[in-house]
Amino acid sequence: MAFTPEDGTGIVGANAYIDVANFKAYHDDRGNVYTVLLPTDPDIEKAIIKATDYIETRWACSFKGKKEFPDNPQGLSWPRLNVVDLDGEDITGVPLLIEKATAEYALRVASASLAPDPTIDDSNRPVTMEKVGPIETKFSDGTFIQKWRDYPAVDALIKPLIIGGGQRFTIRA
Repeated sequence: MAFTPEDGTGIVGANAYIDVANFKAYHDDRGNVYTVLLPTDPDIEKAIIKATDYIETRWACSFKGKKEFPDNPQGLSWPRLNVVDLDGEDITGVPLLIEKATAEYALRVASASLAPDPTIDDSNRPVTMEKVGPIETKFSDGTFIQKWRDYPAVDALIKPLIIGGGQRFTIRA
């Protein structure tokens, strides 16, 4: 599949919330070094796609509003309808917060998986049977723990756009 950034019109095959130029401008403005981990534009494109996939997997079910072009069907969760900023103005296209989060997640995905596979946690297994004499204790099998890795600075960009995000930010489209 080709690298296809969403431009705010609900592109059917979109798989990225930003383009390479947006990624570079964002990180250049902040003095972030990305050229070691992402030396070429194709490397940046792959990281952007992975970051967008992560946003879609982790946050899409919680976004406020509804898809603007559900009949296309649009490739990504944004643009959306019925989402307003603190001034009551409709957010159109892909919100700046989503673009910033995509750039941030893309840089992080270059050095590690954003969503690692679940692990088995044997440390806190509940007791399923206990016998006092002679003493016998049985524990349940280990359980799979799926926990999203926290990225507080980036996750905070997304939270105003989700239901129950609870933070008061002015959202600029």
